[in-house]
Amino acid sequence: MPITTSIEQVSECAVMIRFNDDTSDNLSEIIGGVTQSLSIKLSHSSMGITPSFASILVEYYPHRISFEHLSSIVNDVLSQPITSSACTTSTLELPVYYHLSVGPDLASYHNNGMSTSEVISLHSSTTYAVAAIGFAPGFAFLSGLDEKLVLSRKRTPRVSLPKGSVGIAERHTAVYPDKSPGGWNIIGNCPISLYDPQQDPMIPFSIGANVKFYPVDLEEFLALGGVINQGWS
Repeated sequence: MPITTSIEQVSECAVMIRFNDDTSDNLSEIIGGVTQSLSIKLSHSSMGITPSFASILVEYYPHRISFEHLSSIVNDVLSQPITSSACTTSTLELPVYYHLSVGPDLASYHNNGMSTSEVISLHSSTTYAVAAIGFAPGFAFLSGLDEKLVLSRKRTPRVSLPKGSVGIAERHTAVYPDKSPGGWNIIGNCPISLYDPQQDPMIPFSIGANVKFYPVDLEEFLALGGVINQGWS
């Protein structure tokens, strides 16, 4: 593996695997692959395996596996070539209605001389990688955003964003899986539900998976269950 790593015991029943090169273009794929491999090898001895941008937290049952044995398994996994083939190779395609009625921060690009069609073209032509999942169930931080679309997170978050809001903050884009406060710049809305606790799996993606957006018009957006928000707070 071309990326250096370290393993640290952070509690009596948890270790942190740190990936010390967060500049790699495929770091999320590597973390996704390692997470999947550990989930299989530690299926009976782990309480949970939680990946993030540049680390993986492994919580384990100390009465089932020792720290030494766990470290040996982790080192064995890390010594193997981890590529995108170890991750989900399919791409999740999500529809988005890009319009000021559901994406009020499109105006920020208009103020910078960029048209809505240019924003749509740039945002929907990229295949993103799931770099982390957090903040809320089903909220995936997607990396790979075009430099021209980078916007700073809002200083004052909105009190309530509609479910499905498609946002941009710094170098990431994401879909809010449910109604929520939020400080990301909203450019559209995705009418597809991304979190259902009654389903297995509850969310349709994992770390390292690919996501791509495609634009839809108002008619298709409404037919897919989309809703036009009546006001922004």
